[in-house]
Amino acid sequence: MNTDIPDEVLDDPDEALDLTTTQFEARESAESYLAFAAFSRSGLIDQLKFEGFSKADATAAVDSLNVDWNEQAAKSAESYLNTSSFSRSGLIEQLAYEGFSQSQAEYGVDAAFGDSGGAGDGGGGGDSVSRQNAIESAESYLQYAAFSRSGLIEQLEYEGYSSADATYAVDSVNANWKEQAAKSAESYLEFSSFSRSELIDQLVYEGFSRSEAEYGAAAVGL
Repeated sequence: MNTDIPDEVLDDPDEALDLTTTQFEARESAESYLAFAAFSRSGLIDQLKFEGFSKADATAAVDSLNVDWNEQAAKSAESYLNTSSFSRSGLIEQLAYEGFSQSQAEYGVDAAFGDSGGAGDGGGGGDSVSRQNAIESAESYLQYAAFSRSGLIEQLEYEGYSSADATYAVDSVNANWKEQAAKSAESYLEFSSFSRSELIDQLVYEGFSRSEAEYGAAAVGL
């Protein structure tokens, strides 16, 4: 054991064998971070490097800890879901961006979503976590932009929601698509000029039905 580290401050001497004083300090810092936040292995190493520890010391410190990185991924996934809405694939990508491996990210997301979370890739399960997230995302989009039904479904699919979950969510928000067409028509006229037929064609291109597009054009005076 490194004699520079007093025995009485070693919380687990066997885990800290051969650590230098600096590495032991880095280890203590890593333990402190893990006490209040979730990290991937590489993310925790990067955090220690940001503090000023060398890569070698940070790596030695993190690897001397007995960390369940799957559990860390689960905690991180849960934290994200507490503040925002994610599809299963979108949250896996976020965790991978944090430095978790693909398997760790998948474990974390499935743990955070629960047993019904598998519906995020097209399964059933009623109002699963994934479907609830899709509903929240759909509602959020409708707060600041106008969408046709098909356009909003496509937007949710782009986020990573399955077609089934996206469709379920959009149909659950009970949007007035004629009113959405009117809002979209108004938005177009704010920055460009359209004839009635041109505006109707543009709205149809967005995914509105012919009757919805005609309603939208009439609502803005065309």
